[in-house]
Amino acid sequence: MLSEKNVIQKSDNSIESTIDGDIVLMNLDNNEYYSMDDIGSAIWQMLNEPKSIERIINELLKQYKVDREVCAKDTMKFLEQLYDKGIIKINE
Repeated sequence: MLSEKNVIQKSDNSIESTIDGDIVLMNLDNNEYYSMDDIGSAIWQMLNEPKSIERIINELLKQYKVDREVCAKDTMKFLEQLYDKGIIKINE
């Protein structure tokens, strides 16, 4: 389970492409494709370098008008899905 204090980064097992401004990923381990919406794409781009989840949430709050609690909940859910699929990893 992830926490806001975790520093995360992209895994090496995926390749990405941008289509109409949205990011599409292919997991090289299982050959599955994942499409990201605007916010998912923004989060993915933030991970060009390791970053704490707390910092990601704070950056999203600057970009979007949303309640912190809602932003944190939705961001954690999204990142946990990526983590479960092996697309991101915790930077130890």
